[in-house]
Amino acid sequence: ALRSGVTAPTILNASNEVAVIEFLGNNIMFTAISDIVSKTLGNFQIAQASELIEVITTDAQAREYASNLIGS
Repeated sequence: ALRSGVTAPTILNASNEVAVIEFLGNNIMFTAISDIVSKTLGNFQIAQASELIEVITTDAQAREYASNLIGS
C-alpha cells in the first residue's frame, strides 16, 4: 500500500480500523479483517493526493465502503 500511492495507506488504515472495531465487537471473525481491507483497497482508484481534503474524503469513503461490506 505504501508504494501504490498516497491514498493507498489511507484506504488501508481506514478499512482496517473499521474491520478491527467490528471484530472487537464480535461482529466479524478475525479472518474477515484482511478480506474487508483487500476488497476496500480493490474498490478505490489509488491516486496521489495533493490536498489534505482529498485524504480526508478518501478516508471517509473507505470507512463507509468497509462498513457497507460488513453490513451486507
